[in-house]
Amino acid sequence: MFVIFVAMHFSEAEIEQVQSNSLKAEAAGQLTKDQREVIYKGELYKSLLPEEVGGKDLSLVEAAEVFRECSAIDGSFGWSVTIGVGGNFFYEFMQANVVKEVFSPKDTLIAGSGIPSGTATPEGDGFRINGEWKYCSGAPHATAFTFNCVLIDEAGKKTDRIKSFVLQPEQVQIGEDWNAMGLEATSSHTVKVKDAFVAIDRIFDISQPQGNSENLFFRYPFLEFARVSFATVVLGLGESFLEKSQKLAEENKTHWQQPFPDRYPKVKRLLDEQQKVLEEIHADFFKTIEESWNELEREGSVSVKTAKAVSERCFRTVEEVQQRTSKVFPWLGMSVLFPENELNRIWRDLQTAGQHLLLREL
Repeated sequence: MFVIFVAMHFSEAEIEQVQSNSLKAEAAGQLTKDQREVIYKGELYKSLLPEEVGGKDLSLVEAAEVFRECSAIDGSFGWSVTIGVGGNFFYEFMQANVVKEVFSPKDTLIAGSGIPSGTATPEGDGFRINGEWKYCSGAPHATAFTFNCVLIDEAGKKTDRIKSFVLQPEQVQIGEDWNAMGLEATSSHTVKVKDAFVAIDRIFDISQPQGNSENLFFRYPFLEFARVSFATVVLGLGESFLEKSQKLAEENKTHWQQPFPDRYPKVKRLLDEQQKVLEEIHADFFKTIEESWNELEREGSVSVKTAKAVSERCFRTVEEVQQRTSKVFPWLGMSVLFPENELNRIWRDLQTAGQHLLLREL
C-alpha cells in the first residue's frame, strides 16, 4: 500500500479530532475549538520556546517535522501551527518583563505582520501606533500581536527607521476579510490599529538580542527560519495529496477500467513516479536543514553560504512539490473539482501556501 505520511507526534485519535472538523472549520473560517485543543494539549505553539515558559525547546529540524505532520493532517491546521510557532522567535528580543507576560500563557499565540505598514509617533514614555496589516493568521485567537512600524520624527515626518511593537488584543480591530481559495480556516485577516498607545518597553528589534535565553534557535537566521517553516507546510500538503490520490485511484480502479482499461495503470505509474521524486525531495530538504542546524551547534552561527543554501532548498522544494502534484491532479476525475472533496481542499491549501512571496527567489 502506498504510504508516504506517518505521524510520529500525533495519536490516531488526535488526527481524527482534527480531520473530522476540517469542513466545519473551513465553513467557519477558523479552527474549531476541538482542533485548537489538540494544539494546546500538545503545546504546539510553544515548540521552539525554552522550558522556563512551558516551551518544548525543540531543534529546528524537530519543529519542521512537526509542521510537516500538522500540514499533512490538515492544511489550515498546519499553517496555523507554523505561524503560531513563528512568534517564538521574538522571545529573545523582547524585554524580560514583556517576555513573561506574552509567552507564559498556555494558549500563547502571537499574530501580526512584518510588513511596516504602520506608523509609530513618539508620545511621552511610548509611541502612538496607527496602521493596517494584511494576512494576520490566527488573529481571532491571538493572545498578543506584533507589528512593524515606521518611526515618525519630532517634526511629524516618516524616518527610515523601523521597529517592532507588541500590542494586546484589545488594542486591535480585526476585519474578517480572509476569503482566499485555500487555507480558509487560518483566519488570516486584516488587522487595524487606531491611536493605540504602546509603552517603550514593548518595542523590540530582532537584530538586538536581550539575553533572555541561550537557546540556539534564536541565533538561526530569521528569513531562513520563515522559509523553512512555509516550505515544510507545502511539503506536508504535497505528501498528503499524493497519499490521498493513491487511495482515490485504488477505490476507483474497477470503475475507471470499465470504459478505459489503460486509465488506472497509467495513473498508478504516474503516482509511483511522483512518490519516488517526492521522497527524494523530502530527504534533500531535511538534510539541508539538519546540516544548517549542525553548523549552528558547531560554530555558534549559520554562515551566509549555508543560509543561502537553505533558502535555495526551500525554493526548489516548493517548486518541485507544486510541479509533481500538478501532474497528478488532471487525472483524478471530476469528483476532485468540488470544494467539499478532501483532495480539492488539499490542492487549494497547497496552492495558497505556496503563494507566499518568501518562497520565491527574487
